[in-house]
Amino acid sequence: KKALSMLPPQFVKVEKNMSVREAALSPSQIFPVEECEGRVLSAVMVGCPPAVPIIVCGEKITKEVLDCFKYYGITECSVTCE
Repeated sequence: KKALSMLPPQFVKVEKNMSVREAALSPSQIFPVEECEGRVLSAVMVGCPPAVPIIVCGEKITKEVLDCFKYYGITECSVTCE
């Protein structure tokens, strides 16, 4: 494989908007990550355990989170319908 040319983005603490339970049970839709800034994550979209999620359900998606998603190849998010 080709060598990585950039370092991974830094993780940042994000705002919690609702409980994990409330977010997971809310109506949701899947959007491309580019359309998810400012929305609330409703389901963690990681490949397999023991993967570590960038954010968890109920947290607000920020630009820094989107940078991490893009770096790790995450292309879509499940977000709550507001």
